[in-house]
Amino acid sequence: MAPPRDRKALARLGNRVRELRLAGGLSQEALAFDAGIHVNHLSTLERGEANPSFLVLLSIARVLRVNLSSLLD
Repeated sequence: MAPPRDRKALARLGNRVRELRLAGGLSQEALAFDAGIHVNHLSTLERGEANPSFLVLLSIARVLRVNLSSLLD
């Protein structure tokens, strides 16, 4: 299990992905499909329970039309 500060960082990332997804009018299914990941993975990421790879983050950022640093803010 990740240390508390790492869990908080994953929760912040998940919240940011959800925020940008909703602002873009995308469902989890649509974002996951366009990003080439399974919807269950996106769901766990948004809940702060997954530690996505760099390539998954790049793919999500591309679909959301933001740069990676915006996704990580």
